Order: sequence, then C-alpha cells, then structure tokens
Amino acid sequence: MKQTFLYLFIFSLLINIFLYVDSTKILNKYEVDIKDAKANLKIARDSIQTLNATANYFALENDLDARNELGIEDAAKFSIQLRDELVAKNDETAKGNPLIAYAPVDGDKSIITKVKVLNNRWVIAEFYAGRSRGAVLIKYFINEGKPSDFEVINSILYS
Repeated sequence: MKQTFLYLFIFSLLINIFLYVDSTKILNKYEVDIKDAKANLKIARDSIQTLNATANYFALENDLDARNELGIEDAAKFSIQLRDELVAKNDETAKGNPLIAYAPVDGDKSIITKVKVLNNRWVIAEFYAGRSRGAVLIKYFINEGKPSDFEVINSILYS
C-alpha cells in the first residue's frame, strides 16, 4: 500500500512538473506574440499618421501662409463658415446650388454636400445632382461684412 502511494505521489509530481513546463512555454509564446503585436501596432499607427499628414497636405489647417494671407487664427472655424455659405446656396434657385453647372436628374435639386478648404483661394466640394454626383473646384473671395464671392474653376460629373 505504501508503495502505491509513493508511485502515485511520484506520478503526480511528474505530471505537475510537466504541466508547469508546458504552461511556462505557452506563456512565453504569448508574451512574444504580444510584443510582436505591439510592434506591428506601432508600425500601423506610424503609417496611418504619415498617410493622414500626406492626405491633409492640401488643407487650410496645415497651410500657415494661406492662413496668414487670410488673416485668420482659427482655420477650422473659417472652414465651417465657408462651408455654411456654400451649403446655403443650395436653396438659392429652384434647381439648387447655382455653382453646379449640371442639371439635376429626376427633378431633384443640385446640392453641395461636402466641402474642403484647400488654401486661401480654393475650395473643393462634392455635390449631388439627383442620382448623379460630382466634384467642383471653386475659387472664393472673402468680403468683409458681406457674403463671400464664389467662382467655379472646373467641375466633373461622375457616371
């Protein structure tokens, strides 16, 4: 009987040692995987930051010379104001925004939906003319105390 207990004790000791070694290996593998994932995440964040900086290169917020030319401090506030002026033109005529050269499809109005201020002189905007959509490049002039003047440089309608 004593030998049976001794064998069971040695057997359970061996199983515990095996489980400890195996779990240590598993934990070490997970630690390596976590370090690799953190390194990949850092690379991905750096790539996204670089892409974001490249994508926003032509933006009023990043163009100090254009902001100085306009004499503005808060580019975001100015961009919102200019966007609101362009969107307000959506209701000027029965056809919609007069800056959109294309006739609306299905009787819907032509409207500007998205606006990005590129610098102190140009704006690019997305528009919808019914089911059709396109983009328009607009030159703008700021008038003190009055609405801004807008001049269409070019536009494109996507099929």
